[in-house]
Amino acid sequence: FCYNSCHFHFLKHRASFYIPGKTRSPIMTTTSISSSAGADGNESSNSNVGWVLVVKIKEDKTDSLKELANDMATSTKQEIGTLAYEWFISETDFTCHIHERFADCAACLEHLKGFGPFADRFMDCIEPTGMHVFGPANDEVKEAIAGFNPVYMNQIAGFYGK
Repeated sequence: FCYNSCHFHFLKHRASFYIPGKTRSPIMTTTSISSSAGADGNESSNSNVGWVLVVKIKEDKTDSLKELANDMATSTKQEIGTLAYEWFISETDFTCHIHERFADCAACLEHLKGFGPFADRFMDCIEPTGMHVFGPANDEVKEAIAGFNPVYMNQIAGFYGK
C-alpha cells in the first residue's frame, strides 16, 4: 500500500474513507455470524465487528503518533459500544497495530464519525500497510473503510468474553 493522504467525509451521516490515487478493491462479502453455524456446528450470536489496522510510522513521527493515540483513546473511551481500543507499537518504533472492536455495526459507524477531527493528524503520522476486519461487517461499514483495502475474515469458532 502507498497512501499519501486520506480524505474523511460523510455521506448521509456515514463515515467514508477515500484515499486519492488508490482504487478500491471490490467489496468482499461476509456471512453474518448471527445466522451461520461455526465449525463446531453451534450457532453464534456474536454481532461484534472489529479490526486490526497495521500502519508504518513515518520517519520522525513516533512522538506525534503517541500523542495522537492518547488523544484518540481519550475521545473513544466516551463512545457507547466500543468494546476495545488498543494501540501497540513495535520495539523499533516503525510499526503500529491498532485493535478496535465494537458491539455491532452501528457502534462501529458512530466511532468512525468521531474520527474526522483526527484524520489529518493520523495520516500525517502513518502509512497504512494492512487491515483485517473480524465479524459481520455490513455494507455501510465496508464502504466506510474501503479505502484501506481490508481483508474480511469470517469467524468459524471461538468466543469473546464470558
